Amino acid sequence: MMAKNSLAAKKQEERNLEKIKDLLRLPENKKCFDCPTRSPFFVNLSIQTFICARCSGL
Repeated sequence: MMAKNSLAAKKQEERNLEKIKDLLRLPENKKCFDCPTRSPFFVNLSIQTFICARCSGL
């Protein structure tokens, strides 16, 4: 039973990662929401935006 749950969790994680990659391909998500840095790395879940490493620490 534990292996089945683990497999389901892994598949869900893969689907979530693919959704994030699809969102990052959109032109409006190719730069940090807070600054002009390109290729944001983090997701700000409270306001649902992508932000760079520097802004994520603020």
